[in-house]
Formats: sequence, structure tokens, C-alpha cells
Amino acid sequence: MEEQLVEWLSRFSYPAVYALLAATGTGLPIPEDVVLLTAGTLCSTGHGLLYLMIPVAAAGVLTGDTLLFRIGAKLGPKVIEHPKLKAVLTPARVASVRGRFDRYGVWTVFVARFVPGIRAPTFLLAGSMGVPQKKFWLADGLAVCFFAPLMLWLGLRFGPEALPYVRQFGGYALLGVATLIVAAWAWSKLRPSRAP
Repeated sequence: MEEQLVEWLSRFSYPAVYALLAATGTGLPIPEDVVLLTAGTLCSTGHGLLYLMIPVAAAGVLTGDTLLFRIGAKLGPKVIEHPKLKAVLTPARVASVRGRFDRYGVWTVFVARFVPGIRAPTFLLAGSMGVPQKKFWLADGLAVCFFAPLMLWLGLRFGPEALPYVRQFGGYALLGVATLIVAAWAWSKLRPSRAP
């Protein structure tokens, strides 16, 4: 699959990256991690420029996430009864995600962006539970600003060989990096300024 993806993305470049990432939000059976790593690999071979690929990929990821959110918002509480979504919204996942929303609020969306397996249920339930779209975009957009560039850089630096490690550890590592950056920014803003 990776070879076909490389060939297709090489031919259609940025529009293909955006379209594939947006389509993962509606059930396209290609993991977005694979698309992002492949897009990063293409930048390393001269088939794309990283500074252009980052905003295209980020827009594609955010579009896919928003589509999931809007599906949840349209279906409302009935989302868990939809026959096509039952495989994703298992009772255990629904209970777990709702518990996280009760405890952490919209920051659940931020964390879910980095953890494969809970992204789709979290975004669907965020919409169905009435999370305001602006708050969803804020939390998800902030996460995407870390997630997309780091995944592209991994593809640029290590190529397809990085995929097994990303699948196993990458989401948690990226979450750790993003959390440290946000914590450092918050600390710099909240610490008292010293008088000259």
C-alpha cells in the first residue's frame, strides 16, 4: 500500500495529500499517519517542499477531524446507535471518552489527536455532546499544529521505516512533546515578571 501511496502522492502532490487526509475523516481506510509520513518522505526526495506541505497537511487533518465532529453534531445522541458507527463507538469506548470529557473537558480533544484508536470516537462524541465548534477547533487546531509538522518531519528524516515505531510509540511521544511546549508557553506567560 505504501508504494502505491508514494506513486499517487508523487503524481498529484499537495492536492492529493489534502484530499486523502480530509477523506480519512469520512472513513477512508488509510491511516492518516501513513499519509503524513509518506508526504514527509516525498519532501525528502524533492517531490514537495516542507514549508508548503505543512499547511496543506494541517488543513487536511483539520478538515477530516471537522467532518467527524459535524457528523456527531448532526446525529446528536443517536450517533451511538448508527449502524455504520457501531464498530467505532463501542460501549466501552463511549464510556471511556465520556468519562474523559467529564474530567478534562475540551482538552480531551487535544489529547485524542495524538492517540490512534480514540480519535474518531472522541471527535464524533464531541459533536454529539454539544461541544461548541469554536472550542473544538481551538483544541484540535492547537494539537494539529504540533501533530502534522512532527509527523511530516519524521517522514522527511526517517522515511517509511519510521511507521512501525510511530504506530507503537509515536502518538504518545508527540503528545509528550506537545504538552511540554504548551506547558513552557503557559509558564512563560503566567510567571511573575521581574522588575528591572
